[in-house]
Order: sequence, then structure tokens, then C-alpha cells
Amino acid sequence: MIRSFVALDLPDPAASALETWQAGLPAGRAVPPENLHLTLAFLGDRETAALEDLHLALTRLRPQRFEVRLSGIDLFGGAGRAVVAAGVRTTAELTALHHALGGAAHASGMVLERRRFRPHVTIARLPRGPGDGARGRLQAWISATATRPAIIFEAQSFSLYRSDLHPDGARHTELARYPLG
Repeated sequence: MIRSFVALDLPDPAASALETWQAGLPAGRAVPPENLHLTLAFLGDRETAALEDLHLALTRLRPQRFEVRLSGIDLFGGAGRAVVAAGVRTTAELTALHHALGGAAHASGMVLERRRFRPHVTIARLPRGPGDGARGRLQAWISATATRPAIIFEAQSFSLYRSDLHPDGARHTELARYPLG
């Protein structure tokens, strides 16, 4: 079984800009630049054959390039799985790509967990059960950084990733990349 997901790739300048957003983070563990991504579909644990079928379906997609705008920082999740994330403006193109990926997964025999698509880029993970003090410092930091300029880039590709969990954090390995037209 391979834990996997499909994500929009961030160009190096966008990842570098997010690194500056991570500076001064008062709590949590910053996501390394090589792991910054915008998840389009979490696939969970899948057999290799299922991922190969999905790969074939993804190669047939022909989505166009589109603009991505990262702005604002927020806290997601509860005490057990909280993350600090950069917000992503939802656009028709981004939503269409998300739906196309869901269709490709369905066509290849995958049943995905139904959850609301809330595009974001996780920039830090919080320890389980962060205290009110840590949450308070994070809220103050988020408020202080609210005026940061948006990070804007053209989405040029998305990828199928393997995600291996380790005590020091997840390690993502790109399995295949799909260019946007």
C-alpha cells in the first residue's frame, strides 16, 4: 500500500516566498520547502495497480494553466491535527481541476473520501494539543502578518505523490508529473 495524493506544484519563487512567511513562526514545526504543495486530492493508502490506473487517467486530462493566489494565514483543524496554512483564492479553474481529478480517480476505480475542497498550502504543523498560550501566540502572529502581499504564480503542473510518514515528518516523493496546457 502506498499513501498518496495529487497536488499542485509550487514554483521555487512561491516556495521561497512562503519560507519568508514561516519566519518568526511562534509555535509548531515549519513544513520544509520541498514539501510545500496545494493538495488537490488525498488518495490515502492505495495498491500500486490502482495508482497505475490513476496515472493513465491523469495523462488524459488536458487542463489549462491558471493563476494561483496565496494570501492570508489561518489555523485549520482541532487540537489533535492543527496546521498553519496559507489561504488560496478559489477560482473556477482550480475547482475544475479538483473535480477533474476526482473524475479521473473514479474512472480508475477509486472511491475518495468526500470532504469539502478548501484549497490551502500547509506551512506548519502544530503539536498535538497545543496549549492556549501557543494558540494565542499564533493568533497574534497571524494578525501581525495579515498585511503580507499575496504570492501570485501561474500553475504549470500537478503531480502524483507518495507520502511516507516518519517521526520527523512526512517525506513526499513525486511519482509522476502532469503539465498544464
